[in-house]
Amino acid sequence: MNRPEQLALETRLMGRRMSMRSNEMTELKGVRGKTIRGEICTLEQFQARYGLAVDEARRLYERFGPSATELDLLMAAKRRQPVA
Repeated sequence: MNRPEQLALETRLMGRRMSMRSNEMTELKGVRGKTIRGEICTLEQFQARYGLAVDEARRLYERFGPSATELDLLMAAKRRQPVA
């Protein structure tokens, strides 16, 4: 595939992504994969560390992934300190 064909394909794919609803974008992000920074933590570890309700912990974990670094940055932005 030459460069113009590749750009045309990327543009077409980008157009499709931009037209998706936000929950579809979250699913697409999971499919594409994301580089995980730092250690990986489980949902239970995250919930216990910040004393979160099960639903809230699950929602944040699914949205931001298992990266302990990313989750710690998120909670710092929310001004939440670890309880455990």
